[in-house]
Amino acid sequence: MSWRGVSLVSAWQFTASLCFYTVFAATAFVREGFGVSLGVTGLTVTAVMLGYTAQRCTWRRRGGRRSR
Repeated sequence: MSWRGVSLVSAWQFTASLCFYTVFAATAFVREGFGVSLGVTGLTVTAVMLGYTAQRCTWRRRGGRRSR
């Protein structure tokens, strides 16, 4: 893999991690701002985590290629 490939993978991983952890940082603000319960917030975070994990597993099984 070239340095260009390494930098692309690093940038993608950084962006994905930033988006993923933003969900955790935003939970308190979402609860207060929208007045949702702790249970609904927990279910929402769980759904986001499962969706993120499923997307990554599917992407890896395809050999890193996106479907068209």
